[in-house]
Amino acid sequence: MPLKNMNTLTLDGFKDEEEFCTFVRDARQNDLDTDRRSRDRGIDDSRYAAGFQWPITDYQWRVENNIPAMTFNMVPSLLRHRLGARARKRIGPKITPMNPGERYDGVAQIRTGLIRNIELNSDMTIVDSIVSQNQLIAGIGNYEVSIEYSNADVFETDIVFRTDSNPWSVIWDGQSTEPTGRDARHVIKETVVTRKDFEKMFPNAQAIDIGTNPGSVMVSQSGVTTDGRGGVLSEWVNEETVRIAIVWVMRERMKNIALLTNGDVVEIGDIPPEQFAIEDGNGGFHTVVQDKNGEYKSRESPVKYAKGYLTNGVEILGEPYEMPIDRVPIVRVPAWLINTGDRIERFGMINFAKDALTFYNYVKSDRIERIVYRNRAAYEAQEDALSAEQQKLYANSHKLRGGVLKYRGTKPDQVMPPPVDQAAILETQAAQESIYDIFDIRPGLAGGQSQTAPSGISLERQLDITDTGGLIYDEMLLCSKRELYRIANQLISTVYDSPRIVKIVGEDGKIQEAILNNPENPESIDITLGKYAVDVSTGPSFETQRVQAISMIETAMNANPDIIPVALPKSLKLMNVPGMEDLIQALEKLGGIAEGTEEEQAEAAEMAQREQAIQQQMIQLELQSKEFQNQKLQAEVEAKMAEAQYKIRTAETALMEAETGRMEAEERARKSESDTQERFVKMNEMEERINLLIAQTDKVYAEINRINNPVPKPTGGNSK
Repeated sequence: MPLKNMNTLTLDGFKDEEEFCTFVRDARQNDLDTDRRSRDRGIDDSRYAAGFQWPITDYQWRVENNIPAMTFNMVPSLLRHRLGARARKRIGPKITPMNPGERYDGVAQIRTGLIRNIELNSDMTIVDSIVSQNQLIAGIGNYEVSIEYSNADVFETDIVFRTDSNPWSVIWDGQSTEPTGRDARHVIKETVVTRKDFEKMFPNAQAIDIGTNPGSVMVSQSGVTTDGRGGVLSEWVNEETVRIAIVWVMRERMKNIALLTNGDVVEIGDIPPEQFAIEDGNGGFHTVVQDKNGEYKSRESPVKYAKGYLTNGVEILGEPYEMPIDRVPIVRVPAWLINTGDRIERFGMINFAKDALTFYNYVKSDRIERIVYRNRAAYEAQEDALSAEQQKLYANSHKLRGGVLKYRGTKPDQVMPPPVDQAAILETQAAQESIYDIFDIRPGLAGGQSQTAPSGISLERQLDITDTGGLIYDEMLLCSKRELYRIANQLISTVYDSPRIVKIVGEDGKIQEAILNNPENPESIDITLGKYAVDVSTGPSFETQRVQAISMIETAMNANPDIIPVALPKSLKLMNVPGMEDLIQALEKLGGIAEGTEEEQAEAAEMAQREQAIQQQMIQLELQSKEFQNQKLQAEVEAKMAEAQYKIRTAETALMEAETGRMEAEERARKSESDTQERFVKMNEMEERINLLIAQTDKVYAEINRINNPVPKPTGGNSK
């Protein structure tokens, strides 16, 4: 894991390497002893779920005596109801800022989308499936948070969620009582490799030659590795295998923190609080808050961190590394926890059903023995009535397919076998009902005796019963997922602290990109700002919502057929059936809701712009025509007024003046007539332009009509 490697071998709290390895061996043994009963119970339940469902002595006796020992493993069928109930639900991160402001709301959304992307890259569906199976069967599952390089040729790292199919590879602190392991002081994640593989992985390790005496480690006469005080190390290092473990230990260090004027609590290091300030992005600064006495709000505070060591129980195999989180990076997912006073007992779902399942195997095997292995009929005869050959023939009569049974003297009497024991049938049904009751499964959901499919409402009620029956286990899973998201939220500020572009996933599953920590880009977001609370959001999964939406649309179309042209394409899109794109587009065109291709959309937009321009030109021409008409009327009025004035002046003035006035009036009339003729000429020109534009408009509309209503091509055959 590409964590912050230490330059030197730093053993916080340990004097030397030998003391640390002694601590690891002792802690492992003590933790195993504390959890022994729950671990043994979980391992036995796992074997039972795998099909080992008969007591060993009974199974061997039945096999040796040719008696059926049938195994009807109902565990997978019963577990699928619990796993199916979880698949119908959506569990995701919910990050909310602890500081007010839109700035922090945006960062919270980016963090939420980033954790969803971490789940996507971690194949969280498979991880959740393994964890759920281990929790329900073995009584415990484990999530693991690691930091890995994004690719082989880059230095950027990503957060990754992992799990191990073997839940017993994690050994928890025996003093940890919090269900998710949040209070664990240490945790051991181990694996066993062959000595050959170990030598390739760690060629410089001291434990290569088990015959050596590294420190206080030595080999006894029996060949079992021990330490100087007599502690057995054979479970760690022996002639064939080596156990490798990552040991996470919680540590604390002190740091100086301060409360800023924007509400953030930040680490100020060795900088005096009166000198500490950070830019607020608006040309100002955020400084350390002062109380009413003028004292700066800063103090020393303990900070937890997890430190990981890779060891084989004898030595440390690499440099320790740190994670800046307040708990171990492994999250426990327990099943049902019961405090018995002196300890906490852990149970999976299988444990409470094993007796009923075993009894079911017994009664079913007994019925099979009675039906399959019994003689079809027995015979009674007097002593010496049959020869040895005839006795053999009668003894094997149930194997005959036709043939004749011979006898001499008294005829043997046929004795019919007893009928199948009805009590065995009733006990089989009782065992099956007990199994369903323990798992809270209704017979209709488990493929029981019902001959008819349940109605929609009935099925929903049965599913609700199933979901409610797994409430204890589901609540434990939710608590563990919350802790998993909380660890990821703490690591985001460290792992994604450099300028980079990351993928974020929305609640609908759509992937987008976000720019982080780039002050030169105005669209960048500083992901390290603020404090955030972490919770889980639950609800129907996206797949469940899709199925529900299809059902609602179908119900609406049945109730109102008029909406089919609009609703049917939507329903087909939700079905997501391959090869339906052309049909959907055709239906959308018929319903008038098709968006069309990009070329068709561009062409339609261009036609709309041309039509709008023509309409504007027509409006402008109409306004000009009205203006010309007004000018013509005004000229006619002026001419009439001039003629009236001429008559008045002729009557009032002398003949000369009247003549002069008349000539002037005529001149003005001629001029007015000339102007009027010019205006008429202009109006005729405008009318011709209007007619031309109207003709062009009709042509455009005809082209639009031809595009929208294409003439169908002849499909063959002789036309009449």
